[in-house]
Order: sequence, then C-alpha cells, then structure tokens
Amino acid sequence: MRGQHSVLCKAVQCKQDKRLRIDKQILIYPSVDYTGQQPSFTENGSDFLLEQDKITWYFNQYFKASDNRKTASPLYGEISKTLPETLIITAGCDPLRGEGLAYAKALKAVGVAVHHQLDGLTHAYMLLDALVEEECQQTFQLVANFINK
Repeated sequence: MRGQHSVLCKAVQCKQDKRLRIDKQILIYPSVDYTGQQPSFTENGSDFLLEQDKITWYFNQYFKASDNRKTASPLYGEISKTLPETLIITAGCDPLRGEGLAYAKALKAVGVAVHHQLDGLTHAYMLLDALVEEECQQTFQLVANFINK
C-alpha cells in the first residue's frame, strides 16, 4: 500500500509543481480506498490470497484510530484532468478490484486517459508466475505497450 500511495501522491504533487512531470502512471491492483467500503472488499475478502482481515490489519498498522481514512484515500482526493495517462490493472478475484474500477471511472470522468485491464485472477498474481505464466507475460506485454506508445 505504501508504494502505490507514494506514487499517487507524487502524481498529484506533479500537477501542482510544474517543474515535475509524470506522463504516465501504472497501477497494478491498486489500493486507493482505505475505508474498506467497496463491495469487492467483502465479496473477495476470503479464499483469494489477500484476505479482508489482513487488509484491515495492514490499515490498522498504517493509520491511527483518529485518522480519517477517507480523506487519506486517493479515490476520494482531488482528481483532475491534469493527472497522467493511467494504466490500471485489477484482478477479478481481488478484494481491491472495486476500488481500482472506481478510480478508473473517476479518472475517466475528469478526462484522464485511462486504460484498464480486468483479469479473473487473484491479488498479487504477478508473484505467481510459475502458476499463471501466460497471464503474467500478457500483463508484462500490456505494461510495455503502454509505456512505449
């Protein structure tokens, strides 16, 4: 969560500081809603590698009880057309799927070019390349095509 949160914050910072420039961002099964309110959070919250109770534990380590998780969530932050063109890859059996879809929709709504790929796989499938080699290769190719276009 920390890595993608940092990347998303940097993308927002770049639109405020004209000396910084990010042309594209790639978010692979992103965590962008820290409230746990997306339907996929419970629909896919067990039996799919990343479990709802683990996500809750991670968030409890990252946030203090007094923190407003909605305010900290990129999904509910300022989303403007100055954000970079974005590739979002979600996994169909991922508790984070809904927030990735919602973020793609929010970006599209303000005019950001969004490319979205929905796979019927689990969160972190890219770490399971021995089991889903073809899907991982397809994802690598999708990322390469996005970067090089």
